Amino acid sequence: MTYTITVTNTGDWLWECDVTVGDLQGKIRVACETEQEAYDYAEKTFLPDLRRNYPRQLSDLVFPWEVPVEEPKPEVIE
Repeated sequence: MTYTITVTNTGDWLWECDVTVGDLQGKIRVACETEQEAYDYAEKTFLPDLRRNYPRQLSDLVFPWEVPVEEPKPEVIE
C-alpha cells in the first residue's frame, strides 16, 4: 500500500500536509522551519497514528523503516 504526502507553506513556519492513503485522506498543520521537517512529521508521526486509528483499512500499510533487513546466512563449510 502506498501513500502520498503533499506539503504546502501557509505562512511563516507553518506548513499544511495533505496525506492520502488508499481512499483515506487526512490534513494536518505543522509548525517547523523546513518543508522536509513537515514531511518527516507527516510520514513518521501522523501516518502511524492514522494506521492505528483505521487498522482495517490500513493494515497493509508498511513503512520503509519497518521492513526487516534480512541478514545474510553464514556459509556452512562441511
